[in-house]
Amino acid sequence: MICGGKKLSHWDNKDGYHIYACGDCGHGSVYPRPSVEELTEFYESHQEDVNLKEVSHNQAHDLAFSEVKGKLEPLGITGGNMLDVAAGYGWLSERFHNVGYNVTPLEIAPVFADHMRKTLSVDVIQSSFEDWKPSNDHYGRYDLIIMWQIMEHVLYPDEWFTKAYQLLADGGALVVTTPNFDSVLISLLKSKEGHICPPEHLNFFSVDSIRALSNRTGFKQSHVSCPVEGTDFFQEKLTRRLNSKPLARLTSRVIQSGLRAASLLNKGRYIQGIFIKKESA
Repeated sequence: MICGGKKLSHWDNKDGYHIYACGDCGHGSVYPRPSVEELTEFYESHQEDVNLKEVSHNQAHDLAFSEVKGKLEPLGITGGNMLDVAAGYGWLSERFHNVGYNVTPLEIAPVFADHMRKTLSVDVIQSSFEDWKPSNDHYGRYDLIIMWQIMEHVLYPDEWFTKAYQLLADGGALVVTTPNFDSVLISLLKSKEGHICPPEHLNFFSVDSIRALSNRTGFKQSHVSCPVEGTDFFQEKLTRRLNSKPLARLTSRVIQSGLRAASLLNKGRYIQGIFIKKESA
């Protein structure tokens, strides 16, 4: 397990897989672990068509970027070299590129890699993070590495954190977002909650388990939270659904109050972690 604990219990079943939870750190894992070949076959059969023009202009992404940027600045991360791991179509790469970061996206899908080359005019590493073999000049190079909604997909999370640590410069930050296994929704719905979807998702992190992983892989400072999406984002979606702006505003505020309470208790739907590499005294 992530923390090295031995209190493992069966949590639930989903789509032919068993899900086990650690009684020490709250981490969830899927068994049996699929092979690389099985995962490749799964993803090739579940590819989706994406309108790249539409997804590039997304209010939720603007809010998420602003929040992360705002958290990084007090930590002294205001620019430099950035590695965007599993960058997708590059919505984070684009936004950090626009504020002056020297961005390197890493993305295995050809259509997304080509899109970023054309729109950002940057070099794209077309590879999976596991298979990518960095040259010596990459180690200690990056001031910022981002792994956005990807850690739940990987077979060996400890290897990803270790590799990120080696690639970061001293004082650099690793930003990770992932679904929260300890969220209110998962506690209520168990495996019926949408993020419990093996073999697409293989790891289910809690605040404690992602901190344990960062500690085991060398990170000395961590800032972990369960952020809440902005009121304006909810209000806009509810206005379209309810066809009433006053009712949408009221409903949005009620939802926000519940989400803030869940966030304070580390029970929000997502975890966001910022992990700092500190080698010097």
